[in-house]
Amino acid sequence: ARQIALRALRKLRRWLEAGYAGTMAYLERRLAERLDPQRVLRGARSVVCVALNYYQGPAVDPSWSPVARYAWGRDYHDLMLPRLEALAGLLEESCGALSRAYVDTGPVLERDLAARAGLGWIGKNTMLLHPSLGSWFFIGVLLTTAELAHDAPLPDRCGSCRACLDACPTGAFVAPYVLDARGCISYLTIEHRGDIVPGIE
Repeated sequence: ARQIALRALRKLRRWLEAGYAGTMAYLERRLAERLDPQRVLRGARSVVCVALNYYQGPAVDPSWSPVARYAWGRDYHDLMLPRLEALAGLLEESCGALSRAYVDTGPVLERDLAARAGLGWIGKNTMLLHPSLGSWFFIGVLLTTAELAHDAPLPDRCGSCRACLDACPTGAFVAPYVLDARGCISYLTIEHRGDIVPGIE
């Protein structure tokens, strides 16, 4: 586990140093915690990762089409956090475990943890891919002091396929498995603050 964490640290640092995070400076903060759940929850022994499907099929109302599907319904934080906290309560009742829940707001690498937990594999488009759900799901994480049996990671099933890389309208992938967020439409319309400059900054 330590070797995996060190590899993840080196990879994340290279990505940040290349400037691929754009204006997402928060990714550099609490870096040590992102790579070591023990720093987030003392005594953590297990990480429970969950997926919530948000695919709803075609838009019922054509005016929804330009809006990302994940934003069609209620705020996913409001849906997932109470469920994770309920699970934390069950673990506390059953074995006295302490737990901490996160839905993309804490110093944890949700995607990497979910891949290690067997929820999918990290594709060439840097998304977590599930054999039947694709990438249409949110990831929730529960750090816990409970010692739980774990699932095995799934193998990378991308093979020689590069459809996602070729389909990217802005060419934001500098290599398979490497995204330059500064050229990503999702980053520019959701994460980036300020003017959008044509081309990668």
